[in-house]
Amino acid sequence: GRGVVVAGGALLTPLLLRRSGLKNPHIGRHLRLHPAMTIWGRFDEPIRFFEGAPMTTVSRVVEDQDGKGYGAKIWVPNLHPATFATLSPWHGPQEFKQALASYAHAAPLISLVRDQGEGKVWEN
Repeated sequence: GRGVVVAGGALLTPLLLRRSGLKNPHIGRHLRLHPAMTIWGRFDEPIRFFEGAPMTTVSRVVEDQDGKGYGAKIWVPNLHPATFATLSPWHGPQEFKQALASYAHAAPLISLVRDQGEGKVWEN
């Protein structure tokens, strides 16, 4: 059979498929998102989270809050310096320099939440 491979992401792929003439009624439907956020704390002592194996710790303590599998996984990521810099807010050059200088004192976490509903993608 014939197949189509598109890597436009969850929001742009349906639009591209429709604009390409595909007519499947499921295109753009059943969208599921997994809300995620990266947070970190800064500590007086060095944490040096970047040493050791990447992504070694996952907490599932809040993974099943309702008995149906909905909740959050909390991960300790391996956040490289360039990613750390990208995620640091800009409040001016001095604050940015201080944030990057505190890299060894930061402890990042990622919270990944399972989506409970579904949506659709359409073009206005």
